[in-house]
Amino acid sequence: MAIDDLPMRTPLPRLVFARLRAEGIDADGWIERFALPPEVEREATIVAPVDTLARFYDEAAIALREPDLGLSLATAIPRGAYGLFEFGVRAESTLRGALERLCKTMALFNRVAQLDWSVMGDSVRVEMAVPGRAHAMGRHANEFFVALLVSWARALVDGDVVIDRVWFCHARPSSIDAHARVLGCASLEFDASGNEVSVRTIAKRLGHSPRSLQRHLGASGTSFRQVLDEVRRDRVRELQREGVTTEEIAARLGYRDLGAFRRALRRWA
Repeated sequence: MAIDDLPMRTPLPRLVFARLRAEGIDADGWIERFALPPEVEREATIVAPVDTLARFYDEAAIALREPDLGLSLATAIPRGAYGLFEFGVRAESTLRGALERLCKTMALFNRVAQLDWSVMGDSVRVEMAVPGRAHAMGRHANEFFVALLVSWARALVDGDVVIDRVWFCHARPSSIDAHARVLGCASLEFDASGNEVSVRTIAKRLGHSPRSLQRHLGASGTSFRQVLDEVRRDRVRELQREGVTTEEIAARLGYRDLGAFRRALRRWA
């Protein structure tokens, strides 16, 4: 399978369709046009090839007359859009722990991109690249990812962080005013080998206990059990499309027996 055909999981298409609808743009034919999953406007996340998604975002940015679509989506995406994966990252007590978890679990959502990070003194460098694709996930997905990462880093640290440098592997857009504003970084580079961000931490401590995490989840209108159920539901559908057996799916997702798993399937139907 070619790199461009490899699937990735993302919540962005649903958000993009919501923008198109809100602006009165007739998007009824876009699902068929880009061969997107029919449930794209109903499900919190969908799975589609990276090249398909990149072309979809490019066309949507033109239709919306919003050249910085990825940055705009990153500032507007609701908390918890990445489900248990996101809350697990946010619950870590340090930025280091959050990045370790992010790198280990990102494959659940995105099997295309490679994420790596390193520490030098009080600075952290994070790099995302897609082997075989010079422009990685495309301009809008690249910028969305970096902006979201910066947002999570600021939320995780008790105090503040300084964004020293940001690199993007796509070409420099005609204006970078929005990039400087959203990322809070004066050093912006383009046409790099990957998408990278260098973060210097000022405060390094975060005190999330399990009870504190539950409070954060409650403030977001959800609970750990609800988020876990949603993540399991999405993962089941992905594994079913891959042809994984019912028994294997139940085991992978931690169900104690097939009966409990089948009851969950009936509830999701």
